[in-house]
Amino acid sequence: MQMKPDVRETTTRVVDRIVDDTGIDGLTIDGVDLFGSNASYEYDDASDFGVHVFVSSASMTPDDLRAVLRLLNDDVERRQEGHITFYGVPVEVTFHSERGPNYQPRPGIGQYSISEGRWTVPPVQQPDRFDRAQMAVAIKGFITEYNDLVSSYRSAPTGFDCSQFAALDDRLSAYRDTGFTGGLGSRSTQNLSYRALRRLNVSIPDMVDELQDDCTFVNESLGVGGR
Repeated sequence: MQMKPDVRETTTRVVDRIVDDTGIDGLTIDGVDLFGSNASYEYDDASDFGVHVFVSSASMTPDDLRAVLRLLNDDVERRQEGHITFYGVPVEVTFHSERGPNYQPRPGIGQYSISEGRWTVPPVQQPDRFDRAQMAVAIKGFITEYNDLVSSYRSAPTGFDCSQFAALDDRLSAYRDTGFTGGLGSRSTQNLSYRALRRLNVSIPDMVDELQDDCTFVNESLGVGGR
């Protein structure tokens, strides 16, 4: 019923170190929570230890803070994603200025307060609320959309509209979220379809982010090779 002391202490130390490294005056940690499959006991070999940090600042407006946190999250992801592990599980730290709909407690969906050392919502086994035929359609649709987008990019990378990758990423996330916002839980058609897309030989959600960066860097470069 409680997180291992070494895991909790190290998580807190990692979060404190990141906040200290930012050099942002007045950044206050309001809460540190564990979400996702590790909190819901539905983890597998592709799962990470998803730490979500909620912060505030008396010296910044909400809009300014959100802008700063976007930059911070990008920096944290690039510098340490996959490099910090707890017993072989990669640690992913994300900062938020507020608790949006995706981070509100939901009955039965595990949510653990690392900062308080207690369950906010204890996990319970989720009922199956998925349709295999609908999953097959959704997965095939996203794979086709991804393949078409990659093909278009590879055929003419220079001048390509890189925002198309971000748009696909947004559609993937929005589709997944409908299962939770619709009260269907983690065993919904939407969530299991998303998880399946992450467990293909090429993780589509992860590759969309990588390709957006690749596209951006290609289009910010000049000339072909050399100097």
